[in-house]
Amino acid sequence: MVKARKRAGRPPVPDAEPRKRVGRPSVAAADRRETIVRVLVTETEHAELQQAAATVAMSVSTWMRTLALESARQIAAKKAKQGHGSGS
Repeated sequence: MVKARKRAGRPPVPDAEPRKRVGRPSVAAADRRETIVRVLVTETEHAELQQAAATVAMSVSTWMRTLALESARQIAAKKAKQGHGSGS
């Protein structure tokens, strides 16, 4: 005998194989972004950011994160290089 599940407003459906999950796939824990950084800009600045991000087919968030991290890594590399050569 097949058990039927109740669904609100719909006829019962016999239990069968579990449904496949649809939608966005899970992100690995190491790649999951959890911290929010807020940046306040004027409407004009936001329009500029949107236009710049659109030229490289990115969202404003992704574009800003990419540029900020590139800059931070360049600064860190310069500091490491300077510190390494000064005998510190």
